[in-house]
Amino acid sequence: MKLTLAEAAHKIGKSERTVRRLIKDGKIQAEKVGAIWQISDLGGLEPPAEAGETADVGGGLPALAEQLRSEVEYLRKQNEELRKELQQSRVRSDTIILQLTEQRKLLEDLREPFWRRWRRKQAQAGKVPADQPSD
Repeated sequence: MKLTLAEAAHKIGKSERTVRRLIKDGKIQAEKVGAIWQISDLGGLEPPAEAGETADVGGGLPALAEQLRSEVEYLRKQNEELRKELQQSRVRSDTIILQLTEQRKLLEDLREPFWRRWRRKQAQAGKVPADQPSD
């Protein structure tokens, strides 16, 4: 009997995302037909124990430990990707702040009357004595 992704997730008590990851890791046998996963073998994953029942942990511990290792590795990779993305965002924000600061300085310079800016540039170039009154 073949199960859909949602049915398999419900049967083993995991999310669909976890079932996809288990398929990718080869722990669950499945094939994709079109856009739908058809799961043929749950790879020995047992459904969760009902309330009041005790789960058989004898043979399930190694499988559980392996699943947890797999999930930890997946989360580490995701964490590293997010760190890289955060660093790139920080660099982009620093660049934007620098550009805005430069533009602000340019705008502040434009507040000064044109003739004063022109006179200062002339004085810096040595064309007009700097001690002449600028009015």
